[in-house]
Amino acid sequence: MRTSNKIALVLVVISLFAALNGYRVHGRHDWSPVSMPIDISKASSYEFDFIPKKNSGYELGLSTDRTLGFDVQNCRLGIETKGFTDCRNHVETLDLKWSLFTNEKFIAEGNSLGNSSGFWGERVGKILHRFDADKSKRHVVRIDVVIPDPTLSVANPMVEVSSSAMEYKDTFVIAGLSYYASIALLVIASVIWLMGFFVMWVKRKT
Repeated sequence: MRTSNKIALVLVVISLFAALNGYRVHGRHDWSPVSMPIDISKASSYEFDFIPKKNSGYELGLSTDRTLGFDVQNCRLGIETKGFTDCRNHVETLDLKWSLFTNEKFIAEGNSLGNSSGFWGERVGKILHRFDADKSKRHVVRIDVVIPDPTLSVANPMVEVSSSAMEYKDTFVIAGLSYYASIALLVIASVIWLMGFFVMWVKRKT
C-alpha cells in the first residue's frame, strides 16, 4: 500500500472516531424527558413524571405543529410579538392550568393564558415555566385543560419538558467541534488520496 493511501486511511479512521465521540457526547443527555400529546379541544387532565439525568434547569412548554397561519398561531398561543401582530380576530382562548411536584411535594403552579415568550422552529410554542430539577428526585407535572381551543387543537399540541440549550452549551461545543473535525479529516484524507493517485499517474506517464 502506498504511503499516501496509508495516511488517508489513518485519517479516515480518526475521523470516524471523532464523529462517534460527537455522537456520544451529544447523546448522553436526555434533552427532552417528556413529550406528551394533549387534546385541547375539550376539558381534560394529564399527568406525567420524569427523573432527570442531571441537575439542570428545565422548561415546561406547550408546542404545536406549524399548521395554522403565522399570525393565527402566535395569537392563539398567546405569544408575545411586541405589537407586530394584530390579534383582534384571533383572540387567545386556550387556558391550561399546570402544577409541578417534586417527590410529591408541591413546588409551583400557574396558567398558560396570557402573553409569554415563544419559540419558533420545526414547531411553534410558548414557555409555561422554568425550573431547576434534581436528578435524584421524581418530578411530576399535572396539566388541566381549563378552557379548550378547538381551532388550535388541529396543530397537534404537545406538553414538553426540555432542558435549556444554555445548560449544556459545553456539550454542544464539544459535539460540534468533533463533527467538524471529522468532516475536515475526511476532506484532508480525500485530498491526500487524490494527490497520491495523481503522482502515481504522472510517474506512469513518464
